[in-house]
Parts: sequence; structure tokens; C-alpha cells
Amino acid sequence: MTFLHRIIRSRGIALFCFTFTVFSSIKTYASIQTLFEQSDVVLTGKIKFISGPMNGDLGTDHYYVTLDVDSIYKRRFVSPTQPIQLHWIVSNLRCSEIPMSNCITKHEGEQKIFFLKKAHFFEGAEIPDSLILTLNELNRQTIHQLSNDDLIWIEPFKSEKTCSHDCGFCHSIEEEDWEKVEKHIAKNANNERRLDWMRHRAIKWVMPDRFMLSSLPSYQSVRYLFITNKREVEAMGYFQIGYYKTFATWIPHVLYKLFRAQAYRHFSRENYDTMMLMSFEVDKVTSPQYLSFDRSQYERQIHDSTWTTTYGESIHLDSNLVLLASVYEGPTALYEDYKTMPNYEQNAFNYIDTLLKHQKVYSLCVMSNHAIPAVAAYSVRALGSLKDRKAIPFLIQLANHEVEGPFTPAHFDDRNELRKAIIETLDILTGTTTTSRTYPYGIPENTWEMSFSIPMWKERIKIDF
Repeated sequence: MTFLHRIIRSRGIALFCFTFTVFSSIKTYASIQTLFEQSDVVLTGKIKFISGPMNGDLGTDHYYVTLDVDSIYKRRFVSPTQPIQLHWIVSNLRCSEIPMSNCITKHEGEQKIFFLKKAHFFEGAEIPDSLILTLNELNRQTIHQLSNDDLIWIEPFKSEKTCSHDCGFCHSIEEEDWEKVEKHIAKNANNERRLDWMRHRAIKWVMPDRFMLSSLPSYQSVRYLFITNKREVEAMGYFQIGYYKTFATWIPHVLYKLFRAQAYRHFSRENYDTMMLMSFEVDKVTSPQYLSFDRSQYERQIHDSTWTTTYGESIHLDSNLVLLASVYEGPTALYEDYKTMPNYEQNAFNYIDTLLKHQKVYSLCVMSNHAIPAVAAYSVRALGSLKDRKAIPFLIQLANHEVEGPFTPAHFDDRNELRKAIIETLDILTGTTTTSRTYPYGIPENTWEMSFSIPMWKERIKIDF
């Protein structure tokens, strides 16, 4: 065999080994992925204690197996016991060992990966060898990757960016050339894209403020959060909206004096739509400063000082919720007199129905913090029917608020209904199940269950604000 043939043969063997390794890895990943998707709980650990057997039907033994858990990579419900205890059924149809406990004890002594169903924690079920894998580095990396892929990613400010890669406006922002940025905003204040600033990759969000005057000219401030090459920068532009101009005012004045003729409108010019950038400030405002007005508007919508004695203190709205509601949905509050109406709650329900119809997820989150439990519960259930996962972080905050309390004893049934709505809605949005459990005397059942589910709900999400 020539030297060339040896090289070709050695390389062919190497290529075969590489191909075989790649296909084996793909097959392993696919099989573990299937197990992961079909399981309610995936964890690594080792068997700590085995209790049993307790005889069941003919040829079936029941064992209670305590696990020393290292890491939990997936869970869709909270284990009813700590430490984790499994109800492990061994049947002679699957196990040929004598005694049958050997089918469990053979897994003792080393770390394993367990792919478990809910039945393994409650009524009991068999755990075949196919649901228990040896914990090696490849398997650990695989379940770690699957666990990350299983997370619910919440990116509130993620939006479609349609500007070109060589967009001059974005380049000016990234380089912090604020003079060019100001000129671009001033030049494009009145074109058809003036309300679509967020299509630019260098703009995280834009928040138009409300008009300051109702006469001409009017004024408006617009807040920007720019993304430069080094940092995130807040800026504010002040715009004049519309104008009113007069000319040759002596002529209509003379006509009025001589003939009582009203000719002033013929010597004036009005415009309601034109926007003119009057000033542009960078790094001179911060979110807490200019969100204070929006926060007061939203909090006035969900709470009133006269309700405190009856319902207790309302939750302090999260700054991110106020920002998101203002950026994406704007002020949608009911008018101020609505709190004094005899049929107030029905009006609030109708308002929530309107928010649901228009898919105003953040405004529904605001209403879910309402001081009146019946109104809050109605809004929480609306979020459950909307199935928008962007609501999850704010519902978890509400769940924490309900667990920590305390609240007045009045309207206990309504508050318990609110807690039930929170549990059901978060279970829907996160794909989990809150299990019933024995609760101490004096603590509401839903509060006790919710306190165990909150860590599980938090594990399910990854937030990028």
C-alpha cells in the first residue's frame, strides 16, 4: 500500500468516525428532547432513601423513594413534599429482578437524570429505565440547553426594525452626533413616518406626551430612549403643533369701525397639524421624573383614598408597567367622576371589556391592581382569555402582593376570588399547574397555594427590559 493510499484510508476512517459521532449526538439530543417535552418534572439527583415495599395488586410493589436533588431543569407543578419523594411502583411485568426492589436500588449511588410525570408524585406510577439516564457531561449540557429553550422569553420593547442597515439617522444616534439627530427629527417631523420612529434600530422606545394647551398654537413633548454604541440615552423633543397668524390687521379693524363688518377671519391663517421642533434635550431628563404624571393618572384610576378603610392599601404600580402602558397604549383611563357613580363596578367591567377587545394588555395589568377585588379579578381573568405572556411579570408582582398582605377582613370572598383568578391565569400563561395542599389554620387556601407557586412561575420566564 502506497503512502498516498494510507493517507486516504486514514482520512476516510477519521471522516467515518466524525460522521458517526455527529449522528450519534443528534440521535441522543433528539431522544432526550422527546423525554424532556413529555415530562412534567426533569431533575438531576441521587436516591437517598427507599421505603417499602407495600404490596398492591398481585405482582406489584409500591415504594416511597426520597431523592437528594441537585438541580431542577423543568417543573410544571410544585412537589407536595420537601425533600422530593416519589411514589414508585414496580411491576413484575417490567422488572425481572428478585427481589423487585433491585430495579430501584440499581440506580443508587450516583447522580442520575429523572424524567418524571405528575403521577410519580401523587397516585404513583412505574419509572422504567428509559426515564432514568446517567448524568454525564453531554447529557447535562443537553438538558441545560433544553431547559433554556423551554423558558418563556419576554421582550416588551422588541419590535420590527425596518430601517436600512446604512440608515444615516441610526448611525448618528449610535455615534452620539446629537446635532444631526436633532436636524433629522426637525426635518421629518411632518412626513408620513413621523409616528413610526420605533422602526429605527437605534430607538428603543418613543413616548409622545399629551398636548399642553387646547388653543393654537399647542405644544407637545416627545420622549426618546436611544441606543448608542456605548449606552442607552434619554432625550426629549419639544414640539409646537399648529399655528395662528394674522396679517394686515388694520384693514378688518377699519371695516369693523365703519361698517360693523366681521372680516378678521379673512386676514388670518390657521393650521392644526404642522409640527415644529422647538428644542431638543439629551441627558437632561430621567424616566422617574417624567413618568410621575403618568403614574399618578394610572394610580388615581385604580385607587381612591376613600377605599382604603374598606379594601386596604393598593399596590404601588411597577415603573416598567407604567412605562410600557404609556409607550404602547397611552392614557386610556375613565373620566374622573366614574368613582362616584352608583353603578361604578359595572362601568369598570365594561371598561375592562373594551380594553380586552382592543388587546390592551398593559392597561389590563394596571386594572388588575385595582383596589376593589371584584374589579381586579375581572381584569385578571380578561388577561387569561387574552393569553398575552407579556402580562406574566406583573401578575407575579400582584401574586406577591396578595401573599404578603395584610388586608381588611371585608369582602373576603371577593379577595379570595381574585387570588383564585391570579393562580388560574398564571397557570394558563406559564403552562403550569398549582396543586392543592393542606394549609395552616387562619391562612386562606389560595394564599397558601400561591406562595408555593410563585417561585415556579418565576422560573418559567426570562425578562429582557
